[in-house]
Amino acid sequence: MPAAAVIDASVAVKWFLPAEDHAEDALALLHARAAGSVRLVVPSLLFYEVSNALLVAVRRNRLAREDYLDALEALFRLGLEAADLPDYHRRAAALAYAYGRSAYDAAYLALAESRGAVFLTADRRLYNAVGEHLPWVRWLADWRETLS
Repeated sequence: MPAAAVIDASVAVKWFLPAEDHAEDALALLHARAAGSVRLVVPSLLFYEVSNALLVAVRRNRLAREDYLDALEALFRLGLEAADLPDYHRRAAALAYAYGRSAYDAAYLALAESRGAVFLTADRRLYNAVGEHLPWVRWLADWRETLS
């Protein structure tokens, strides 16, 4: 069974915006998933967050509208393992409060904790806030060492 990792939108958006920092790490992780060496689990809110981030990229002329629509279709075709919030909502609320994070950030953290999975992020503020306190949180660039 391949190792499981929870990723957030800061990772997934890099699949579609290759000029972003650490996009090569995000793409390598996606290729590892395609090769079957890692399972990617996400809360269902990831799809909305990625859609919004890509829409902002369109509005800032960083992405063409057609590419935005193609990216959304590609995101859904990936067949990422999506989990629904009711399974871990109480823990997400506790984590959001304890670390001063948004409910969105805490949903990713709680999902990883509930699944006994690593949480990979490229969100520097989130990582800095919880990385030293929550042992399952890792920086995206370190995914190879984490999941080997």
